[in-house]
Amino acid sequence: MSEGTEIPISFEADYLIGPEGAHMNIAGISGLATKTSYAMFLMNSIQQLQKPDDQISMIVFNVKGRDLLHLHEPLVAGDCPKGLTLDHIREDWARCGLKAQPFKNVKYLYPYDKDRPNHFYTSSHATNESLAGQANDDIAFNYCYNIERGKRKLGLLFSDIDDPASTLQSCCEAVGMMDEGNWDRLKVKVRGNTQTGSGKNQAIAVASWRRFSRLLESRTKDGIFAEDSPAAEKRIKTIENAICELKPGEVLVIDIEPLSPYLQALVVGDVVQTILAIKLGDDEFDLLDKESLLGKIILFADELNKFAPRLESQGVLTEKLREISGRGRSLGMILFGAEQFRSGVDEQILGNCSTNVFGRTSPVEVAKGGDYRFMSNSNKSTITGLPKGSLMLQHALFRASLLKVSFPFPFYHQPK
Repeated sequence: MSEGTEIPISFEADYLIGPEGAHMNIAGISGLATKTSYAMFLMNSIQQLQKPDDQISMIVFNVKGRDLLHLHEPLVAGDCPKGLTLDHIREDWARCGLKAQPFKNVKYLYPYDKDRPNHFYTSSHATNESLAGQANDDIAFNYCYNIERGKRKLGLLFSDIDDPASTLQSCCEAVGMMDEGNWDRLKVKVRGNTQTGSGKNQAIAVASWRRFSRLLESRTKDGIFAEDSPAAEKRIKTIENAICELKPGEVLVIDIEPLSPYLQALVVGDVVQTILAIKLGDDEFDLLDKESLLGKIILFADELNKFAPRLESQGVLTEKLREISGRGRSLGMILFGAEQFRSGVDEQILGNCSTNVFGRTSPVEVAKGGDYRFMSNSNKSTITGLPKGSLMLQHALFRASLLKVSFPFPFYHQPK
């Protein structure tokens, strides 16, 4: 308060992670380490406070450097922001009725790259020392897309490309029926459909196959498109298996930072599709005990505007994220999203968030963003000048439209 009095602010969990309400969005200028820090603080709080029958697990996408690749390691003095010490941070956590500790039960998935054996077969920017420690603890694995799994996900690979006539979709469906043993053979098969005269007995025009072939060639050059290897040192695990093995209380960090934007969208979409398939009883997962396998899952995605942009035409991934925001409360799928500019995120997804958080925001964004139109002038002024570690919070049960809050610095290792 203005006179220095501190008042603890408590969330009603039913309105943050269901069943009454769900989903949270955090917007604000990049570089202040506030959006991700607040999401991690909340998720750590949930992990600490959940009861055995809550059955909450978490999936985190790492999209920036090595930001989220040390969640299981404790904070060290060199990680502390200027003006804070480890003792100060511990006191802040204690005032919230929580322990200053890193996340527990964390596993990591890194993008596979067969050409980097000296870097644990991954294109990740994690250090060799870090990867070695995680591999020794059996908590680090590499993910890839073999030909069978990759064929089923081609629609996500092209989700950012305008396809008004659904020609790419038709090609994806046709490729899904091809019985080729690896990516090279599949590309040769597709190129055969691009030759003049090859389309006489086909429902898809040669011109469409040529466009599809060019995209397939360029977008499957990355090391994640490889055949599975039984070699123990490559530690390959499919995203599907990693999700199926996820137990309540565990955290799965999926590193997508080294990947191109369209490959990041592929991985995020794959995760969302897989969870939805399990939750909705897809035939592929009929033999699984779904109730004990997957409880409530929190998905955290930074740079949400890249995966669900505010466009007239929606892609496959945006459609899936809309489904989470609309039906996730009943399915047990909770979306925590963050971005620099709220105006760049799909309106339906934002509209379904019961909790909204605002970090420091540029005056230009406040002026053009429709979500800021209904704020008071004093709130707008506050948002444009918020310091690091402070946020404006809007929650379903708070009587005030916005509350200015601060929170403890996360207590996991954050290398400079």
